[in-house]
Amino acid sequence: DNYLGFLVSGFTVNPHDDVVVKITGGAGFHHHKMNAEINNNITVEYSDGFSTPPDTEYSLSDLPQNMRSEDTSIYAQGRLDFDWSLGRGFIFSAGGEELYSRWLYDERGLFLIEERADPSVIPSIPLELYYVNFTSDVKNHGFESSLYSLLEYQSENQRFGAEIGVRADHLYFMGRGFTLQTMPVVNPRINLDFTPLRNKGIVEGLTLTLGTGLFSSMNRVMRFIEEKYDIDDFEYKPARSWTSVAGIKMDFSGGFSLTIEGYYKYIYNRTYVFAGTDPLTHDITTHAGFDGEGRVWGFDLMLQKFSSRYWDGWISYSFNVARYRDPEGVESGLSVNGGELNGSSWYYPEFHRFHNLNLVVNYKPTRIFRITTRLGFASGVPERTSGEVLSYPVQIDVPGDPNNGKVIEKWQRASEYSDTARGGFTLPLDLKFSFLGFNRKGRVQSEVYIAVENALVMVLPKSGASSFNSYTGREEEGNSGSQDVLPIPMISLGFKWSF
Repeated sequence: DNYLGFLVSGFTVNPHDDVVVKITGGAGFHHHKMNAEINNNITVEYSDGFSTPPDTEYSLSDLPQNMRSEDTSIYAQGRLDFDWSLGRGFIFSAGGEELYSRWLYDERGLFLIEERADPSVIPSIPLELYYVNFTSDVKNHGFESSLYSLLEYQSENQRFGAEIGVRADHLYFMGRGFTLQTMPVVNPRINLDFTPLRNKGIVEGLTLTLGTGLFSSMNRVMRFIEEKYDIDDFEYKPARSWTSVAGIKMDFSGGFSLTIEGYYKYIYNRTYVFAGTDPLTHDITTHAGFDGEGRVWGFDLMLQKFSSRYWDGWISYSFNVARYRDPEGVESGLSVNGGELNGSSWYYPEFHRFHNLNLVVNYKPTRIFRITTRLGFASGVPERTSGEVLSYPVQIDVPGDPNNGKVIEKWQRASEYSDTARGGFTLPLDLKFSFLGFNRKGRVQSEVYIAVENALVMVLPKSGASSFNSYTGREEEGNSGSQDVLPIPMISLGFKWSF
């Protein structure tokens, strides 16, 4: 279950003809609740040549696994913006904001894990199949503070524009039994634009843009940090990136606009987390690193039709290449926040797609009814390459269970990280039906909507690698989940009101 809501308000004042002050405030929440159960009921024959007791088959039942989580985020934000017109095309801006976040996360899980009691034993000794009881109870607060200043210039003939600014960010974090904070980070940036062509035939304007600067962000992983992570003050660093963008924009008559942009981004101080289990104590161990890095580049194209009486929307295409590196990673696992842990090696994150094509259309047959359609195409996400299928012995270590001590046969399909293996494409179709309300003075607007996300998921053919049954060693129909979506359409309801 997912619920979210927000309330935002603000006002603008002009204390002087050349001064504008804007104050904005808001609050919101997001609540997520999940309850998952897995129950095993398995009967499998031993393969020829497998060293077993006299039995020809084994059965497993009543080895339940479960995961229950409740995640609530509460936010409150205030912002002040100040603009001062200096004349001759110059505007000085400054401001600040404070974002308070409250994260409540409660997770309980019972998982079956396979590991050897002593990793140094020879491979012929069976692995142990045992339970791990995972518990996390997080109640964290965060204060994100920011200050900025900016100098803008626009030439008298509107041909040339420039922005030079700097922004400072700081995080103060409080959890159960610990506090931590970051060193303030300072991010300068500059943007330039030049419009050499205006009102030539169907072309209303052609603008060239160029920008570069430093940016910082707080990693989502921070919401779940607990005292056991053992992070010291100033050890955590916001993820930062040096980003450069170059583009061209053409505005045409009839409300059409074409934008082409290319970008390069170098990411550093990226947070990553990975977890493991102690083979002797069966305890879960978690470690966070703050020295991750990434290289991202690509280009975007968008043809847009601006708002009109009956329809508007856009079609866009993006090509992206994102490569990450987790220096403290090891080759034997996956990081908690997604992606292959390859130590010093670079990898594509698990969500990476090369190609994304989107068509968005808003159709407005009447003033009080609107249909919004989004049709997308995305190439496949990374997949591991499959190798040889082998069987291996596993001893059940679940005290009190009738299967305790039994040695069963399981199968594994060798696999390894690949830069080239990809899953199947996705073709999401999202629909939104909105009923709009407004008064004649235009001060009050409301919207009630029902939306369907991924409406085609049940009718599209499956794509990607087949799934593998670790108990029988056989390939199975269907796919490995590379579509990266739930197998049924998602329905949502909402209400929005503004005054």
